[in-house]
Amino acid sequence: MAVFARWPCDFYMTFQHLSIENMQLFVTVADNSSISRAAEQLFIDASSVSRKISLIEEELSNQLFIRSNQGVALTDTGILFYNFCQETLKNLSELFEHLSVNPSLSQLKIGTYDSVSVGLYKDFFSENFSKLGAVKISNQIDNLIQSFNNNQLNTLIIDDEFSKFLTENFYEKSLAKEAFYLVSHQKFANSFDSKNWKQLELFLNPKSCPIHQKLLALCPKENLPKIHEIEYTASALSFLVSSNQATILQSSLKKYASENFYFQKLPENFNRNLVILSRTLSDQELFLRKNNTQ
Repeated sequence: MAVFARWPCDFYMTFQHLSIENMQLFVTVADNSSISRAAEQLFIDASSVSRKISLIEEELSNQLFIRSNQGVALTDTGILFYNFCQETLKNLSELFEHLSVNPSLSQLKIGTYDSVSVGLYKDFFSENFSKLGAVKISNQIDNLIQSFNNNQLNTLIIDDEFSKFLTENFYEKSLAKEAFYLVSHQKFANSFDSKNWKQLELFLNPKSCPIHQKLLALCPKENLPKIHEIEYTASALSFLVSSNQATILQSSLKKYASENFYFQKLPENFNRNLVILSRTLSDQELFLRKNNTQ
């Protein structure tokens, strides 16, 4: 049975980093006794997890973990905070379940990429498209972010690196980590580095597409390939006729490419971490329940 102590009187104030997401993150670290294992489970970098734990400790003015080469262990204060988080998350879950006995998908106004709506979450979008309050499918990240900031959407599924551009308050939860593949008629060596890009003629989504931006950031300018901007994946695949022509696909979209293509997995720094960003926890919980991803 959990034993709870009373926090000091000056504890009752607003904390910037004591969010529901960070409580879940703290519990995950404690349950795994490891920051690195928790990071893998949450699909985020270990450095991000460590930084968030440090921010929580700073705000509480207490050390929550004892760190060692073997992992992390809760301090006495950490045990107290762990029990608090467990009880809070349990109560919130029961509250949302009570308030949303028959939740309506019409409250969900969601935006994401074409690759997500026909890849990772194809079943959700195909089965519920007409039930949703609003849907925006776009490979242009700036359009999705603008729609959220203008209150046209209340939920986004995008790469975690773009959450910093949202101007409204939101709840964030990691969904999946996905690799990218170079698709072409040419078979490359096992290792693929930046020098290989220059020999290619690449069909990619417009510059505002996340993978296009990532390529520009990771590939030296002198090694950049000739790039044709194509809005849709199906069109990009149909244009691949010569050996030096290629496109880039997420792992969930490989099944849509012909067996005549070769697939070269790109380095891990091309991987994307997908997150769901919602204005309210109820919107987030609604999507997660429908996908059984809680």
